[in-house]
Amino acid sequence: MFEEVFLAVIVILIVVLVVMYSFFRNRVSESELNFRIMDSKGKLAIAERKFMQGKIRKNIFEVLASKLEEEILTSELALFRLQKAREILVSSSANKLLLEMNNPTKYRRAKINSILKETSLLRNEMSLLEGKLLKRQVREGVFEKLIAEKESKLISKEKQLGDIVESSKNN
Repeated sequence: MFEEVFLAVIVILIVVLVVMYSFFRNRVSESELNFRIMDSKGKLAIAERKFMQGKIRKNIFEVLASKLEEEILTSELALFRLQKAREILVSSSANKLLLEMNNPTKYRRAKINSILKETSLLRNEMSLLEGKLLKRQVREGVFEKLIAEKESKLISKEKQLGDIVESSKNN
């Protein structure tokens, strides 16, 4: 009896520690991303100052500025993803897809929900990038590179979604 209670307490403590660790890890990653953003902005300011002083040539500055802007945007998108991932609800879209399927298993339901959440996040990131381009906060080359990456991920996720639905219809 004592051993069973002791074992149950140990299991509960382990679960609590795992939950606390995942929460803390999420917070650390947000602060780490904020640090990366501020660090890259500082490096960009230094590079601009050096360029204005004539210590860096224009072609080198443009390459450096593009890389730093890409790093800033990538970190901002990762931070956006961390903050918005919990808020995205895809239950209505998932239910529409599940109605088309013959026998949706728990695995397929979970897979559909995760893919729909991922595609929604990708679309939100792409709209955020487009907004930054319209406000002239990002260079066109950096924008095109990041949008191309996001579009390719979006296409592959939508293909996966289609494959899951088709495989369920065939079964």
